[in-house]
Amino acid sequence: MSLPLFDDYDLRARFSVGLLYGLPFFVDILPQLWESWGFLPAVACYGALACICQGIGQVVRNMGTQKVQPDRAAELLMPESSLSAVTKGRYYRKLAQIESEFHPFEALLSKPENLAQPETEDLCKEAVRWVRGQTRDSKRFHFLREENINYGFCRNMLALKWPGIIANLAAIIVFVFSCGREMTCMEIAAQPGVILHGLWLVYLFLGVNQDSVKKAAGRYAYALLETIDLLKSTE
Repeated sequence: MSLPLFDDYDLRARFSVGLLYGLPFFVDILPQLWESWGFLPAVACYGALACICQGIGQVVRNMGTQKVQPDRAAELLMPESSLSAVTKGRYYRKLAQIESEFHPFEALLSKPENLAQPETEDLCKEAVRWVRGQTRDSKRFHFLREENINYGFCRNMLALKWPGIIANLAAIIVFVFSCGREMTCMEIAAQPGVILHGLWLVYLFLGVNQDSVKKAAGRYAYALLETIDLLKSTE
C-alpha cells in the first residue's frame, strides 16, 4: 500500500498553519515579488514561507515548550469521569465483548473498587490505544478524522503563537522605522501590511490559547469513544 506524500491531515492540520502564519509577511513582499518575478514565483515563495513556519512549529514542539495534553479519552473512560454511567457501562460491556483482554471492564460494571486505581488507568489507556488502532480507516470513521484534524490544527497554531507574535511585532516596528517621517501615524496605521499584522496579533492573543486546544482535545476524545459503538461489528 502506497502512502501519499501529503494527505489531508498534513495539508489541513500542518501546512495550512504555515500558510496562515506566513500570510502577513507574504503580503509585505508580494508587490516586489510580483513586479520582479511574476505570479508563479511569488506563489512558490509563499509556499516556501509556509514550510519555514511549519518547520519553526516543529522545532517548538520538539523543544517541549508546549504543555502536554493528557489523554482525554482515557480520562473519560475512567469510572469517576463526567461521562454518564449509562454510556460508560455500554462502552465497558462492548469492549469486554470485542476483545478478551478487556474482560476486566466487566468488573468495573459491578464492583469498580475491585480494580486498583493504577490498574484501572492502565486498562483505560490500553483500551483507548486499541480503539485508535481500529479506527484508522478515514472513510469509515470520517467524523473522527475531522475531529483529529481540528485538534492537530489547534495544537500547531498554539505551537507557533509566541514566535508569530514576536515576528509580527518586529515587522510592524521595522515598517514604522523604515517610514521615518515620510508618513503620519494615521497613514502608517492605514497600510494594508500593518493592518494585517495587527489583526493577526489580535487573533493570536485572543483566539489561540491552551483552552482552545483543550476543547478540541475534548471533542476528539468524545468522537473517539463514540466509535466503540461502531466496533461491535468486528466481533
